[in-house]
Amino acid sequence: MQNISRLSIVFLVSAFILSSCNKESDKPLSFQIEKVDSVNIDFIGKMVFHDYDAKKKKYLLNSESPSVALIEVDENGQITYQFDLEDNGRNPIPGIASAGYVDDALYLYSYMFTFYKQKNSAEFVLDKLIPYEHTTLYMPVKLPVVKKTNEAVFYIKPLKESFREDQTTFYERLYDQPLLEKHDLSTGKTHSYLKLPEESVFKSGLNHGIYVPTIKNVGKDWLLATWIDDKLFLYKEDGDSITFAKSIDLQIDGFVSFEGAALENGRQFYESNRDMVHGNVNGIFDLSNYIVVTYQKGMRSEDVLNYRAQYPSETSDFEIQKQNRYYAAILDKSYNVLASNVQLPYGISFPVAVNEKDEILVKKNEEHFDQEEDVVTIYKLKITQE
Repeated sequence: MQNISRLSIVFLVSAFILSSCNKESDKPLSFQIEKVDSVNIDFIGKMVFHDYDAKKKKYLLNSESPSVALIEVDENGQITYQFDLEDNGRNPIPGIASAGYVDDALYLYSYMFTFYKQKNSAEFVLDKLIPYEHTTLYMPVKLPVVKKTNEAVFYIKPLKESFREDQTTFYERLYDQPLLEKHDLSTGKTHSYLKLPEESVFKSGLNHGIYVPTIKNVGKDWLLATWIDDKLFLYKEDGDSITFAKSIDLQIDGFVSFEGAALENGRQFYESNRDMVHGNVNGIFDLSNYIVVTYQKGMRSEDVLNYRAQYPSETSDFEIQKQNRYYAAILDKSYNVLASNVQLPYGISFPVAVNEKDEILVKKNEEHFDQEEDVVTIYKLKITQE
């Protein structure tokens, strides 16, 4: 009996310890994203941050004022390269929509939907990364090239000019369009992938405006965010095919969605939704231990109208923009959501890149602060688990 009692006590204590451990492991993970460092650029004027080169440890920006130029900056904030655009003369490039590093080369994408590749420090030349004339429905914040190898270029599939001709079926055809295209450099042929899955709001049979795709390649996996969906879509590459695998609910609290309209009625859609700020899923970042998806939740129409009533017309939209903070969902490498609604620091612009230390790089949005500044700041943000 004594031995049985001792065994029972040992069993009960062990069960209690195991139970406590399970309860501890069931607690939701808690994360923070905080500023850990910054790069300060001695510059008076507006700049847009485009990309980061981990090999050279260079930051790529372009100045918007007082003049338009493509600029590289080192870790000390020193401008190490500057390429000034000229409307006429030796560099007739019609503005910078986006820029970035592709396969160790520097490219820019102009407002006329043309790519230019850096030939030398003083010259960019036309380069047909996309092998046909095209247009887009938006100006991409980041270079619309997803991946380039010696064999192929993968890019966000644009529209051909003829696509706009039939307006009656425009949205129906748009929502059936593949979002990724591969240009085989040896044969010259193109192949299209990543059609929107049925889980997307764009397949509901209603008009939900236009998508702004973000595509990230992680090994044999391809991740798609459409900007409008509060989900991530996972596709798997197998040989020459890339097929849809599953949708991933990002578990975003308070994501503001558009009200759909009749598919053929674009005007009704925009009229119905003109007083709201739609949430958007805008970035996918591959870190050593996590996949980080950034987004803004948007703002409901009643909140937008309240801000417009509180502030003068010339500043109300700016005040609304300041309230529309950036957040992140943090996923493990199997695409399980570990945490969502993780707030990024106040006063930042569009998240752009990740460096070799797993720090997310963003530019400070100087317009969110009242004081005038004579520097442009890039923040380094680090994920920590509480």
